[in-house]
Amino acid sequence: MNLNLERLARDENTPPEQLKEIAKQNLKLARIVAKNHSADAKLLRELAAYFDRELLAAITNNPNTPPDILWQLAAEFPQQLLSNPVFELLFLENPNLLEEMPEETAIALLKQETIPEWFLVQAIKYNSYSYIIASNRNTPNVFFRKTG
Repeated sequence: MNLNLERLARDENTPPEQLKEIAKQNLKLARIVAKNHSADAKLLRELAAYFDRELLAAITNNPNTPPDILWQLAAEFPQQLLSNPVFELLFLENPNLLEEMPEETAIALLKQETIPEWFLVQAIKYNSYSYIIASNRNTPNVFFRKTG
């Protein structure tokens, strides 16, 4: 029966109400549900209250996670946010998002080896992030050209 629940927890056709019930069964199933792109924002918000690193990392990577939860978790799980398919879309919807993001989250993102250039372009506008951008050895050289 547990294998059947695991299959349902992974299946993107499993209804959100059923995913919620499955997640209540145990931590292992909750981790699987958190990776499911059919898990809705309300359920992911509820799961974010757990203190389990694997679960929280999966929530940070799920595109249905509410932005406020993403910003909280991304300080600890920046790579998962960077690989979240919704990350870039959030910036397209709100170009000032970097101002609204907690500073520790922005710093954690800027310290990553694989940081998208479009994010660096946004962050370079803020003097408070210049040192972090400059200290990341993976920042493209184009950001260090002298002007004038």
